[in-house]
Amino acid sequence: SIGKEEEVEEVTELAEVVYQKTMGNIFCVMQAMEELVRKNALYYDMMCFEWRWAVSKVELSTTISDDVVETVKGKIKELSSEIQYMLIVMAYVPNTLEVPVLTELMKRNSVSLDESRVAELLKKATEEALLMYSAESDNYIFIHDRIREASRGSIADEDKDDLLLHLSLVLQKLAKGPETEWCLFVAVDLLNSLPSEKTNCNDLARLNMRVSVIARNRGIVEKQSETLHEGLQCLKSSGKLWEDYNLTLSLLNDVIPCDRELGCFDEATAAIDEVLANGKTLDDKFIANVNQFMVKCDSSRDYGTAIEDGIKILNMYGYKIPLKPTKADVVKEEMKAKMALKNRPYSCLAEIPVKDDPIFQLFAHVCECAIFQSHERLLTVLLKRLIRRVIDDGMGKEFPCTFVMLGVLMQKKGKVQASTEIGNVTLLLLEKFKSDKIIYARTKMIVIATLGFQLQSFRSQADALLHCHKDLKFVGSIENAMGAALGYFSSYLLAGFPLGPLLESKLQIVEEYGYRYDKGSWAVLFKMLRQFAINLRQRSDNPSEFNGDAYKEEETLNGMNEQKSKMMLRDSSTYRLQLAFIFGDKECMTSMLDILSTYPYTFHDIVRLHPRLCFMGLSAFAVKYKNKEVGEKCLEYFQKLTKAGSLNAKPVYLFMLAMKKPSKSAFESAIDATTEASTLHLEAMAKEHYGLYLQQQNENKLANDCLASSYFSYYDWGAHSKALRMTQQYHFLAKTSRIKAKSLFSASGCTETSSQSQSVEKSSVSSTRRVSYVYNSTFRSKKEVKEKS
Repeated sequence: SIGKEEEVEEVTELAEVVYQKTMGNIFCVMQAMEELVRKNALYYDMMCFEWRWAVSKVELSTTISDDVVETVKGKIKELSSEIQYMLIVMAYVPNTLEVPVLTELMKRNSVSLDESRVAELLKKATEEALLMYSAESDNYIFIHDRIREASRGSIADEDKDDLLLHLSLVLQKLAKGPETEWCLFVAVDLLNSLPSEKTNCNDLARLNMRVSVIARNRGIVEKQSETLHEGLQCLKSSGKLWEDYNLTLSLLNDVIPCDRELGCFDEATAAIDEVLANGKTLDDKFIANVNQFMVKCDSSRDYGTAIEDGIKILNMYGYKIPLKPTKADVVKEEMKAKMALKNRPYSCLAEIPVKDDPIFQLFAHVCECAIFQSHERLLTVLLKRLIRRVIDDGMGKEFPCTFVMLGVLMQKKGKVQASTEIGNVTLLLLEKFKSDKIIYARTKMIVIATLGFQLQSFRSQADALLHCHKDLKFVGSIENAMGAALGYFSSYLLAGFPLGPLLESKLQIVEEYGYRYDKGSWAVLFKMLRQFAINLRQRSDNPSEFNGDAYKEEETLNGMNEQKSKMMLRDSSTYRLQLAFIFGDKECMTSMLDILSTYPYTFHDIVRLHPRLCFMGLSAFAVKYKNKEVGEKCLEYFQKLTKAGSLNAKPVYLFMLAMKKPSKSAFESAIDATTEASTLHLEAMAKEHYGLYLQQQNENKLANDCLASSYFSYYDWGAHSKALRMTQQYHFLAKTSRIKAKSLFSASGCTETSSQSQSVEKSSVSSTRRVSYVYNSTFRSKKEVKEKS
């Protein structure tokens, strides 16, 4: 403070004036005090060795500017013209500037300073408390944003446009590699801020397109969209939208898919209409035609209508594909494809050269719609026709992610090995396009989610999906990034990884990412998964219901159209059924089975099909569901996969067998399989149902031990709400030790009960050797023992 402590009253008047102007902001206080000194309202008395002021409170108030920016402007105007010019240049470039770059930017008209002089000016500005040295960037930066703002306002309006034009031209010259690409971002922003008469609209549009590509490669999708629309607006405002036909067409063809991926369907439709109205040839209208049907599909999820539109476009380009192929059409296309392959395996396609052909994008999206609509004949015709196109004319980058759908067709027909081979060939073809991050990550995601999980465990492939999500998010492929994230979290839950607040936080981050880019349909799925995890972890009166803070099922479904609601109801009912099975809510199980039994028993996405069929089968046998076919179909699905060697199917299949025909050996086989697969959640459920079965057999001591082991498994999984319910149902759990529960199936426990041999029939597993195991859950080990004759 100014003055001595005993003279507080003397400085009160000054303090009140400064506070009223600055509200105590330390930066503003400093600027206000400096302004008073500059205007001699506040001075240092050399005779008395103290600060004094000799004006009234009213005069003090009028001396200090109301706007701190004006105060700083006044300070800057008292500095040398060189420092003023340097500060103005720095103010219009948001990045920190090295001395050589700043020197180049300051070279204009009569001003030509060398680097040593610029370095001196930086030090002087630092002494004036306008700049500071940043050790982090090793450059000088403004002390406060208000100083930058004041520096920008220090240039006359009539000189501002010429300065910005000069800076943008110098920055473009300085952009010579990846490390200086930032110069182009700053240059285009400066030019976009200028009146249209100050710039060449065509050159500016091209620069915006160039920067949009860099932004897309860096995953800055907002900047990509911004620069493309700035370029488009530049052409529109100048009245030269179609003066350079090729430029405008290229710009609109970039705007259309960008807006569609961001969920800006109105903007995308406007650009599509512009191209369709002004495009000269069918090829010029290709991207508009393709994205027109994709916008309809993305906005309404009406895949049936989308297929009709897609087939019309393909036929416009001479492919003559029937909308509803007959069996004869399918056979005909299969024979033509076989002749084109000349009896060679699909792996021979790896020898086909790469060709940039946009028709592959159209095939890819029509095939995707056919998958969702289960139009298997149409999909077969499309794929076989596309294979012939590849052999004749070369391979487009979208071919691998389309070719994998042939594997999905075989997967639906139960041809596990054949579909897995298609997945392997797809990955082989994908190596040709490794440099394209979107194609590579998206195709890898599809292969894992649709084919990879048939035989490989959810646990082993979850991280691969997470990497796909990160790569797709980085390059701004939002729709695909959301799909990869859904695959990751679904496989995370299916693998039995721990629940907890961290998982819920990660799910919420993806939710917010979806809403940020208008992907509400995707975001809702993550809200549902988060509510599922919350219901398992936190206490709830109705844990089988989805009516919590994260997700309200009824409200959400009512806000969707018929198609979206139907798809959402399927996924929502799947996870409610799982909760009902875990919490023993038989009424809810029956209700969910009534809903889910109306859906097909096949689906291309295994991470969504597996939990549905898993808990449909388990629940159907648990409640003795009226339609016995439901449980049998689910059992048959997992039996086929188990025979093929699926790591995910075996524990589910054996658990279903135990629920269908309960016995000690059946349950112990199931428990052993869940432990071997490290599916802690299934292990907990199998142990619980084994305990309930033992209660019915009046083996209460062993039943209690089994329920105790189940309790600790649920707790370790993170299903604390379920664990709490078990303590309320079974009071003996309050006194049960974890060590005792762990020793449940040890060899020394009881030779005639828990260590009974677990012989598996040849029809149940792929192995033909009859082996018996002793399970020791304490050490998580298995020991092969001789089977008694």
